[in-house]
Amino acid sequence: MTARPDYRFDELLTPQQVAAHLGVAVGTLTQWRYKGTGPGAIKVGKAIRYPTSAITSWLASRPAVCPLPLVFNTPRIAVVGPRVVRVIYGSPGSERRRTFPTREEAATFAVGVVVAALPDVHGSVSDVPGPE
Repeated sequence: MTARPDYRFDELLTPQQVAAHLGVAVGTLTQWRYKGTGPGAIKVGKAIRYPTSAITSWLASRPAVCPLPLVFNTPRIAVVGPRVVRVIYGSPGSERRRTFPTREEAATFAVGVVVAALPDVHGSVSDVPGPE
């Protein structure tokens, strides 16, 4: 028989409290519990309760969706005229603009901006805002 974690000193939250905290519906928690993919729950009598340590460890185990700098550094390409294509990139409030004569040159530059914002092998993001 597997040993259960020691929940003696944890605060036990109701499914409604957990759903409000996570921003999901109570039905979603029920589905997660059924599939075994959500935070660990225990039964106290007939009631379902979530120990705070189970919620904290579940949240810590969730993978990051996308590095934040990559979201902010995603370039946008705007066709301004017949021979003017503009690439807008950088963080909000400090956006940079660069103009190119063709869409191909603009697209090549935009790919360079995205690659410069990708995490390196250690998981950090380089400080390079994009190709110059």
